[in-house]
Amino acid sequence: MDNQHSSLQDLQRQFARYRECWAGDWPGLPAILAECLVALGHREGDALDARTAAVRDCMQAAAEAVERDGSQRSLRGTEPAYHNRLHIADTLASLACLLLNSRETSGARPSDIEWLLMLCMLAHDYLHTGRVNRVPAELEQASVDGLRPMMQAAGMADADQARVAELILMTDPTRVGHTHRAFAGRRFDLADFDAMAVLLQESDILASVMPAVGIEQTRRLATEWSVFSEPMARGLLQTGGRVAFLRDHACFSSPASRRLGIPELIAQQLAALSASDASLPL
Repeated sequence: MDNQHSSLQDLQRQFARYRECWAGDWPGLPAILAECLVALGHREGDALDARTAAVRDCMQAAAEAVERDGSQRSLRGTEPAYHNRLHIADTLASLACLLLNSRETSGARPSDIEWLLMLCMLAHDYLHTGRVNRVPAELEQASVDGLRPMMQAAGMADADQARVAELILMTDPTRVGHTHRAFAGRRFDLADFDAMAVLLQESDILASVMPAVGIEQTRRLATEWSVFSEPMARGLLQTGGRVAFLRDHACFSSPASRRLGIPELIAQQLAALSASDASLPL
């Protein structure tokens, strides 16, 4: 295990580095994906069975596609303010960190499930419009539809394609609470679909629960939402909006997130914010 990528402080440093690059010399998602895979102990040139090699090939194609789409939209001024390549980089780093800590808590060895999860995280917001779902999993389904030709071209097994599609749909924010409640009290095992979904959902918002980065991400999301709803955007920028997110939507129940101290980090922020006027700006 690469201990240089397994602590909350390491993750915060990665988030800070991504933001420095975002403002200047962005390395691109293929490079960031490769870095995360190295942190997980996967090296280029490692011998892989046919099934895992297909997932790897799809990941590489997806990283290039997501980066290309975001870069082109950025040049047109249409890349979403929050659901963009920076967010994808945050989620990849978060997932790698959670997977490393999951190994530590369970004693599990690296497995092909990790590859599937990294692919899900990479593609979960592919083609995101910057709007919100009008029907359940609308945007997540669009991401699946965009990824499916790449999974087929890479020769991924049908069962793996179906599992990736199901897991991406589980990143719909309205499914998070139910997933964590369903998982409560069960032994954490990455072979369990709900355990996989929990890690993806946690990775999706881990940057947003960090005190400093989270406020920045909230402002990015408010900018994104202001295009279609000023009231929704204003609500995000008030202390009460931050409290509601941390209290009602920031679900972290995996052993890995507990090992990192994320529930305590959320509780500390809630204690500080709850003493403030809910209408105050962040």
